[in-house]
This record gives sequence, C-alpha cells and structure tokens, in this order.
Amino acid sequence: NKKGVYMKIVLADYSSMYLLILLLILSFIRKSKILHSCTEDEYLSKDITDSLKGLSVIIVVFHHISLFSVKQGIFKYLFVNSGFLAVSVFLFVSGYGLMTQFKLKKNYLKNFILNKVLRLYLIFFISNIIVTILNNIFLQTNYNVKSILMSSVLMNFSNGRELWFVGIILFFYIAFYISFKFFNNKSILMLLGLSIIYIILCRFINNGTWWYNTAICFIIGVLISLNKSKVFNFIKNRYASNLILSVIFLASSMLLYTKGYSNLQFIIPIIFIYFICTLLVKVQLKSKSMKYINKISFEMYLIHLIVLQIAFKDDITRNSIYLVALFPIMIVLSIITKWICDTLFKGIKRILG
Repeated sequence: NKKGVYMKIVLADYSSMYLLILLLILSFIRKSKILHSCTEDEYLSKDITDSLKGLSVIIVVFHHISLFSVKQGIFKYLFVNSGFLAVSVFLFVSGYGLMTQFKLKKNYLKNFILNKVLRLYLIFFISNIIVTILNNIFLQTNYNVKSILMSSVLMNFSNGRELWFVGIILFFYIAFYISFKFFNNKSILMLLGLSIIYIILCRFINNGTWWYNTAICFIIGVLISLNKSKVFNFIKNRYASNLILSVIFLASSMLLYTKGYSNLQFIIPIIFIYFICTLLVKVQLKSKSMKYINKISFEMYLIHLIVLQIAFKDDITRNSIYLVALFPIMIVLSIITKWICDTLFKGIKRILG
C-alpha cells in the first residue's frame, strides 16, 4: 500500500471506531448552525476552514487504518477509498487560505518562504528524527544519523515511506510564492502551468496516482477565493438544484470508482469540492476539537503511522477500544513534536533577524 510501511491491523470488531465517529459528528453538531443569511466571507471563515482541515487529517488516519485492517466491515468500506477526498479538501482549503491572506495582507509574501516552506520542512525533519528513534526502540531497526540526513534531503522517512502529502503541500507553497511574487497579472496562469508540470512530472517518474489525483484542488481553492462572490451567489441562487446535482454526481462517481473505474479519481475531488461549497452555503461546519487538531495537522499526519506500526507489530487480534486508545497517544506525540518545532523555529527566526 504505502511504500515503506509493513503492518497488519487485526481487529475483533469496529464498534469503538463507530463510537469515535459518532463523537466526531457530535462535535460538529454542537458548534455548527443552519444559515438563513450570511456574507460571502462567512461561508469559508477561518473557523470553518480550520475545522475542515482538522477533520481531513482524522479521515486520513481512518483511511490508513482501513488500508491495513484485515477485517471487513462498514468502517473499512467507508474509509478505504476516502483518503483522496480528505486530501482534496485539505489542498482546496490551503489554496483558499493562502489566496485570502494574500489579498488581505500587503506584505504577505515577504517572509513566506521562512514562515511556510521552512517551517513545514522543519516539522518533517523533527518528525523524521522522532519516528526513527521510535523505530529503533520498538521495531528493532538500526537507523543511524546518516540515514536520517539522507532521508530528510530526499523527503522520505528513514524507513523509506514516501511523504507525498508533505511533498505536494511544499510544492504548492513554493508554486504559489513564485506565481504571485514574480508574475503579477499572469500569476494564475503561472500557477496553473506549475500545477500541470507537477502532474506531468509525477506521471513521468511513475509516482502513484495519490501523488497527483487531487493536485487540481489547490488552484481551485485559489480561484474560489478570487471569485467567491460569483461562486457562492451562483450556488445560493440555484441552491436546491446544485445540492441535488452535487449529491448525485458524487454518489454515482464514487460508486463507479469503487467498481473499478479508477480514472474517476481525477474528477471526483472536483465534484467533492463542489458538494462541500454547496453544503457550506446553508450549514456552518465548525468543531472546536477539529480546530485544535488542525493546529497539529502536519505533525499528526507524520506521526500517526509509527504509532499504529508499534501498536500492531504482532499479529494479535485486538478489540477496537485498543485502536481508539491510540488516538490520545498520536495527539500527545504530535503536541510534543509541535512544541519542539515551534521552539526551534523561534530560535531560527531570531538568528535570521
């Protein structure tokens, strides 16, 4: 499945995972509300985008659990094919957020490379060290300092696992910077061109489709930020038809995708973004817990698989409560990683002035 990861999750049932899903739903119900009237800026407010990004990371964790789980069931059926949907939302919200901040802040790009690119790379570097240490301690590996440095340069973990998610985010951060820093009136065309180059390059070097099947969602986020009045007015003025069409397109395309029509994976992310934007016109999706998860989103993505590998290193059948109990461990390790990264980053900023 994912290069460098060897794991078999053997569960007796999924009952505790269903309870966790219910708690996630309740966390949104508690803070969300039905909209009767709303300004265009509120449809994708920071609270909403942070909640969506946090939820996306949790769904990615669910997706990885379903990939390595040997037990069939509703949970596996729901999440084994949903990872790219979560990534599509994360990329869309990232593009939307960068463009919105760029419009609001005059000198937004001044320290962009330091605050965005270097900071994300630092998160990866520290996570790589932590994961390598945990590998050596609990999985009896023997990775050394050289392997850590080499894997950090190549943007892989020491165990060979490809960090495609970090790679694609870094690429589009840099692409956004180049496009809007140096190309002014042609910035969108440049960003589109770089997006196409990225997709072609991934295909040329035979990367898995997960590297690029959602890539278009970043520039969609940028475009919607630039044209949100037109986009949301179009949805709002024809709300019933847009909602019905988005649900029909999404459900039918996902059904066909699970039946083997794999090329639909390049179209489904666009349909899913269409559905999410339509939903947000009438429902404010907010969750306090997911907003917090967003603060440690990259750390949790980078850390969660090693926690699962250690917990399921033996092919022992376990109750699903055991799996749910791993989530606090993932969160604590992510918080520790974030604290280390924040501390180092503050030091780097002081040195650089």
